[in-house]
Amino acid sequence: MFEYKYQANYHRWCYYSSNFWISNAVSWVYPREWNEKRQIYRLREIMAIKQIEYNSHKFDISYEILNPTNDKNLIILHGWGSNKEIMKQAFKKHLSQYKHIYIDMPGFGKSSNNMILTTQDYAKIIKIFLDTIKAKANIAMGHSFGGKVS
Repeated sequence: MFEYKYQANYHRWCYYSSNFWISNAVSWVYPREWNEKRQIYRLREIMAIKQIEYNSHKFDISYEILNPTNDKNLIILHGWGSNKEIMKQAFKKHLSQYKHIYIDMPGFGKSSNNMILTTQDYAKIIKIFLDTIKAKANIAMGHSFGGKVS
């Protein structure tokens, strides 16, 4: 789970985990958001990189999760030449009943890629990634090429 630590050099409390690092957007968490059931503060945002393997190649997939305590997942994929940050700006204020999972597809944003991929390859990589983070795609959407992959 998450550990709540004080960062003395920044004079703030933050969440830490072996799997995630939490963005500055949630460095300050207020007691009114206390979740009695889980005994942790609700997180607004999780940013991480997860390594997966596809066709004997390793890919570091950068992703961001908003509303992580919600049950239903909304997978959001960017278009060609774009990244997850553009999609986050467009959709973060909408559909708040869903857990938003923004993914940088291989070769875009902060995700690595060192091989030529087809649309089917991208779709398979996204599927492997979702399986790795144990996320079911209740809704998958994307802009342009991201829509084709989703």
